[in-house]
Amino acid sequence: MKLKWNEDFNIYSSEYLIANSIIDLYKTNNEDILLVEHPELKSNNISTKLLNEANLNIIIVRATRGWKDSDSILVDKISNQLIDKKLVIYLNKAERYVVEETSASGVNSKI
Repeated sequence: MKLKWNEDFNIYSSEYLIANSIIDLYKTNNEDILLVEHPELKSNNISTKLLNEANLNIIIVRATRGWKDSDSILVDKISNQLIDKKLVIYLNKAERYVVEETSASGVNSKI
């Protein structure tokens, strides 16, 4: 199951802003996997409790776009919210050879 911020929950509602758990936003049906898509980081905050409830947090970044200082600040902000959890950066629209070269060179995209 996939929950999308612009379809399945309202990021401006008090329900979202004070959510302690994903079950405050969605009644689970014993799904094995539940993907929650949050809005863009530069304009929105994500609850620390929601981030830490996740088994895995992934930031998807377009490889065709240059990395800016503001991107590093946003990633650091999310990383600082996590307690004993990993943040994975996934490059979207990357050429296969670039990903293979980066992986082969030992660069680790996990924070």
